[in-house]
Amino acid sequence: MLVENPMRLEGVVRPRASWLFWSGVAILHGVATFALLVTPVRLGGVFVAGLTLIGGSAVLGFVQWRRSRALVFRLADDGSAYCVADAGGAEPAIEFARSTRDLGVILVLVWSEAGSHAVRRTIATRGALSGAEWRLLRAWLRWRMPSVDGSSVAGPPASADS
Repeated sequence: MLVENPMRLEGVVRPRASWLFWSGVAILHGVATFALLVTPVRLGGVFVAGLTLIGGSAVLGFVQWRRSRALVFRLADDGSAYCVADAGGAEPAIEFARSTRDLGVILVLVWSEAGSHAVRRTIATRGALSGAEWRLLRAWLRWRMPSVDGSSVAGPPASADS
C-alpha cells in the first residue's frame, strides 16, 4: 500500500553576498578597463564612452549587491511568497516572474510586489545560500511557484518516496 506523504516546501531563505561571484564581476570590470586602456587606437569619444559604460556598470553592480544583502524571502507551501527588504520592515506578498530561472549553479530571481509593475532581480549562487536554503529554493521554484495561468501550485506535491 502506497502512503502519500507530501513534502512541505516552506521556509525562509536569506541570500548572502557570494564573494566568489562578486569578485568575478569586479575582475571582469578590471579586465575590460585594462583592455580599453591598452588599446593602441584611442578615439577620444569611444574611449570616454567605454570608460563611462564600464564605470556605470560597476556602480550599478555595486548598488545591486548592496540592495540584495538585506533580502529575506519567506516561501509558503501554498505557492505564496513574501519578501522583507529591510530588517523589521513590512513583508509584502511578491510574485516571481516567469523569467525566474534555475540554471543549476545560479538562480536568477525576478519578482515584483503583488499588484506592482516594479520588477526586482537578484542572482543567488550556491555559495550565497546554506545547503538547506539552496535545496528549498530550488524545489520551491520547481514545485510551488505559480504557473502561467495563475494557479497557486505549479505541480503536484512531491512525495517522500520520489
